[in-house]
Amino acid sequence: MSVTSRLFRLVLVVCLVLSGTVFTGGSAAATEDSDTAFDLLESAKKKKEPATPKPFVCPTTGPIRISVSPARKAKNLKAMSSSAKPAPAVSGRNRPHPGYSGVVGALEPSTRVVVPQAAPPKRVAEGISPLTGKKSKKADLPAVVVKISNSPQAQPQTGLHKADLVVEEQVEGGITRFLAIYQSQTALVGPVRSVRSTDIAVVNSLRTPAMMYSGGNRTFVRLIRDQNIVDVSEATCPKSFRRVAGKIAPHNLYSRTGSIAKALDSEPPRTQFRFRKRNEKVGGVKAKRAQVTYTANLVDWQWHPKKQVWQRWQNNRPHVVSSGAQIAAQNVIIAEIDRVDSGLRDSVGSVVTEDVFVGKGRAVILTKGRAILARWNRPSLDLPATFIDRKTRKPIFITPGNTWIQLAETGEYDFE
Repeated sequence: MSVTSRLFRLVLVVCLVLSGTVFTGGSAAATEDSDTAFDLLESAKKKKEPATPKPFVCPTTGPIRISVSPARKAKNLKAMSSSAKPAPAVSGRNRPHPGYSGVVGALEPSTRVVVPQAAPPKRVAEGISPLTGKKSKKADLPAVVVKISNSPQAQPQTGLHKADLVVEEQVEGGITRFLAIYQSQTALVGPVRSVRSTDIAVVNSLRTPAMMYSGGNRTFVRLIRDQNIVDVSEATCPKSFRRVAGKIAPHNLYSRTGSIAKALDSEPPRTQFRFRKRNEKVGGVKAKRAQVTYTANLVDWQWHPKKQVWQRWQNNRPHVVSSGAQIAAQNVIIAEIDRVDSGLRDSVGSVVTEDVFVGKGRAVILTKGRAILARWNRPSLDLPATFIDRKTRKPIFITPGNTWIQLAETGEYDFE
């Protein structure tokens, strides 16, 4: 051993003694212990510090072009000629509006509101998407939630058919909007619109998703920012969105989920459902269609035996996206909820409602050409709903693939 090394070790031993470390057993023992201390010091240097989450940096979205027919342009111009301007950007420092009287915005995510009916779905295996139950190279990515418009001026939407999970909710005026959740694949999406308090009940079970939206009422923006999300709005990430030609504001805001997902540093979402095995028997009764009648939107799901999917119709027409593809799903869940007054009003005085998707209620699950009468149970916002067969009282397993959830009140739905 060199003189320099011996001197270094001697200094190290002296430092350890002065710091309160005691060696016994004579000089040989001291030398042996100093060797051990030196080795521990070296190994400590090699250990990596715990990784800290990377700050989210808003990605820039390049130019976006959406093909719009001349007839649709004319309809958009006519419909939007007297529309109000888009809502201004809202600062996160604003307080919630004192007029809010809804339910979900007043709950902490972990607050228990009912007794759990069943354990939440187990985590899927590695390489399996927690939202679809299918193999995916993106299974370890976090979820990206996009608020998408369903008003006549917004149709046809873009990228809606590529979402792993879509939740349809009724908003003021009786029209509906979608919360489209992307994880196993990415998409060009839009038109992106504003948030509502109902959205709180969806995003909290996804761990820390990105929430993409255009803006919203000051109260709702404040409430959504209080949730465990990454805020990706037009106000916080203006470069992540593009307004496209051919559509009139506010129905012309688009983005890409892929760049958002890559910029996130959070966990993949919780497993939302129990997925059945390929040859596992499906309960319930045979069904060929189901309808949900919102105030200003008629939704019809029809089973296609050859394609083995539920195809979506809207107001007696096939619901197609901008590519021309008809929207289809492996599973459709109609969840019976309470629709309450949020306490807020829109610009023309209409009641802004809130769908309370926490607690418990009845449901109908459409899967593999069959309808299962079910009960849903969701004890808190941070847990996904569980679904139990009303007849057997056993957990329901759905088909791997994409799922649509229709939030509806009693009497708004039927199936045959």
